[in-house]
Amino acid sequence: MKNLFSALMISILLGASFAAMAQTRVVVIPLLGDDAVSTWRGAWLINTSYGAGDLVEFDGSSYIAINSHTSTLGNIPPSSVWDLVAASGANGINGARGLPGTPGTPGATGATGATGARGLTGPTGATGATGATGATGATGATGATGASGADLFERVIVVNGDGTPVQNRTALNTAMIQANSLASATSPVLIFLEPGIYADGGLSAVDNVSIKGSGRSTDIQGGFTLQNGEISNVRFSTPDGLVETLTVGGVIAFDNVSIEGNFRISSQVNSELTMNRLNINSTGSALLTTNSATLIVDSSTISASTGSAVFGASTTIIRNSSLRAGNGALVASSGDSVIIRNSEIRSTDATVAITGLGAMFDISNSLLENPVTSSLLSAAQGLSATITGSRFVVGSSLTGTSIVSTTEVCLGNSLIVTGTTPSTSFLTNTCL
Repeated sequence: MKNLFSALMISILLGASFAAMAQTRVVVIPLLGDDAVSTWRGAWLINTSYGAGDLVEFDGSSYIAINSHTSTLGNIPPSSVWDLVAASGANGINGARGLPGTPGTPGATGATGATGARGLTGPTGATGATGATGATGATGATGATGASGADLFERVIVVNGDGTPVQNRTALNTAMIQANSLASATSPVLIFLEPGIYADGGLSAVDNVSIKGSGRSTDIQGGFTLQNGEISNVRFSTPDGLVETLTVGGVIAFDNVSIEGNFRISSQVNSELTMNRLNINSTGSALLTTNSATLIVDSSTISASTGSAVFGASTTIIRNSSLRAGNGALVASSGDSVIIRNSEIRSTDATVAITGLGAMFDISNSLLENPVTSSLLSAAQGLSATITGSRFVVGSSLTGTSIVSTTEVCLGNSLIVTGTTPSTSFLTNTCL
């Protein structure tokens, strides 16, 4: 009875009422002896040694150990080693809501969060009012002069080439006479030749008149005199083998002109000749220029089988071209200046170039070829020559080869040769 009284007291201490005990099953607590002591061990734990009479709490209910054991998952209360002492009571009714507590002290401001994603672009707002006109800025610097526009002519005269060569020549001569009556330095005239053959004989001289053909199918078989004009897209020829001469003066330009047969171009004093895409295949001398003339040859081919390709301009500039002649491809008079760039200068019978007293040669990246003799330049006294990055081709043997011929008077000459093939070690020159 003493043990039963002790168990009942423990139940009262755990908050179980007698009414609640009356609703649960009756638990018979074994008599453990007068000296048995029940010990409250708190919540039930696994892998723990419990003695008989130990009290634990599990899932809201209290249990008493029937005998000593070690707790495992197989003897979780309730089980054969545990008896229920007091079952967990039902949840009580919620109490009245307490009064709000005093607000706490505000916490410290948190760190700034990361920037959110960019939202969608809103609709475009209404256009604002036009602002006031600003002050006029300072006048800017004058720009560079633009390129020249197309040629402007006072009149264009068209010559029909459908007739016979003689009829076409008469029509061309009539056009020349008419053009001369209309042309001036400020009002030039263009004669346009339709395809056809224009025979030799009696062509007039023209001044400030340009002649333009329809290409190689426009063939002029005679020479005439032209001052201050341009000749383009025509072909000159001499089918009868007689010498024909085109005499030019003033400022003359050739473009895409072909010359064949015994035909030559002769310039007057103080002329300025610019020749682009010129193709000359002459049986005599091709270009005969006088002193005080300036000659520029670009992207052209000039061949003279028995004479000289270019003769006698005070200043000669040859670029991207080919000169071939039987007797001195290039002849420079006294004091003349010759500049050759990226070109081929060939002679088949004599020296490549013949220079007068005090001539100046500046040759770069070009070919000088003379397969017959062993001399490239036949120089008079006072020659000044600079040859760079070029190639020499002379007779079959380099023995005795000279850049400047030793048969001329060579006193006072100056010669600078660099970057050539063959190198200067192959070249002897007793003149310098």
